[in-house]
Amino acid sequence: MNNTLSTLPPLKHSSRQSIDVQNKILKTSINYKRTIHPRRFCRRWFGLEATNQYGKPRFTESQIIAMECEHGYRERCINLLSRILKIKPNTIHRWGKGVDFDKIPQEKREKYELYLGYVDTIRMLTMSLQELDEYSLMKIWQRLEMKP
Repeated sequence: MNNTLSTLPPLKHSSRQSIDVQNKILKTSINYKRTIHPRRFCRRWFGLEATNQYGKPRFTESQIIAMECEHGYRERCINLLSRILKIKPNTIHRWGKGVDFDKIPQEKREKYELYLGYVDTIRMLTMSLQELDEYSLMKIWQRLEMKP
């Protein structure tokens, strides 16, 4: 671990309000079982559902569908899902043609979509870190490096 990081003082909660916000994030992410379908997960991961600086979608639905049909997109999704879900790409190939993934075994669908929901939440939180100052980012990095 970097010595500079270990000399930083511990982060303190700035207020009761920040603790309430943290609890709301955890409850929303975990207690409400935020699930996400593999197709939507891939769209979000690869930026197809991105918004511009005004909060408007960068792409229309027809543009997104066209991008999903481009050569290699399905393979990228399959490889991503395989790495995240820790299952073989051949298993995901059997989930149907294209990126609809409509043949996911029912007994595993909820588990996979819940796990993708957790990973998407982490992705969103990570993307939000860009707004933090360097000190806060270093503290988060330090905490992630700690061994349990």
